[in-house]
Amino acid sequence: MRLDGLEQRFSRLEDENMALKKENLQLRKGNERLRKENTSLADRLSTFENPKNSRNSSIPPSKDENRPRPNQSLRKSSGKKPGGQLGRKGKTLEMVKNPDLVIDLIPEFCNNCGSSLEDSDLDGLKTRQIVDIPVPKAVFT
Repeated sequence: MRLDGLEQRFSRLEDENMALKKENLQLRKGNERLRKENTSLADRLSTFENPKNSRNSSIPPSKDENRPRPNQSLRKSSGKKPGGQLGRKGKTLEMVKNPDLVIDLIPEFCNNCGSSLEDSDLDGLKTRQIVDIPVPKAVFT
């Protein structure tokens, strides 16, 4: 009878030992998974703690995330659209009556088909004005 009770107790302890081994194996796998996740999250977090940008590393400014604008305007928006407002009378640069130099550009052939334009009447002449500002010249005294 005593031997029978010991065998039952031994059998129970073996079953309990096997269950604890299985639980231990599952906990080790879960622990390993959590360590990997922790490492990956720490790596991702380190990019926010000390992010590399063009000022503290060799990456180009075009790769900077959240590039700081060097000059942000403090002006408050008026609510109007940019450009000339409705009702504004436009003003353009007027043509000069007596230009200093006139160049007649008469084409010899058509750019599209290549046919000669020597005998054709030039309808739709266009005139335009170019303002050349001379380069300043130093005066030494």
